[in-house]
Amino acid sequence: MLGRISVQVRCNGSNPWQIYVPVTIKAFQQVVTAATPLRREQRLEAGLVELTEKEVSNLSQGYFSSVEEVIGKSLKRPGPFNGVIQPNMLVEAMVIKRGDEVVILAKSGSLSVKSAGIAVNDGRVGQQIQVKNKASQRVITARVINNQLVEVVM
Repeated sequence: MLGRISVQVRCNGSNPWQIYVPVTIKAFQQVVTAATPLRREQRLEAGLVELTEKEVSNLSQGYFSSVEEVIGKSLKRPGPFNGVIQPNMLVEAMVIKRGDEVVILAKSGSLSVKSAGIAVNDGRVGQQIQVKNKASQRVITARVINNQLVEVVM
């Protein structure tokens, strides 16, 4: 029951009456905000965000109530000082950069083989990227597991 509503006020005395009064209901909560102006693609760290009490009634895109939820993520677009950090503003941070050395893990059932590789492009956890196998010089597609490991499912 947030936003503008009408509230009935009435008296049931000897001369009963009633009226409807328009009211606005607002909710306030501690939410994650920018402690400083933030730039696009900036990776969020503890000193860059803070909890601030804000009105959440109009935050239809959502919000975060814990700083830990946003640490390590990157911004899709710039964020103003004291602006609320919303889920649609964030993406997983790049954990692999083009040219990084990675371990390629190839799996097939219970068999797994590891080899050295070089990232051909940047990647986020869960994203598929191109990786060049150092031994064979072949370029393959692999899924990013963390900042040092990519996986190929065979």
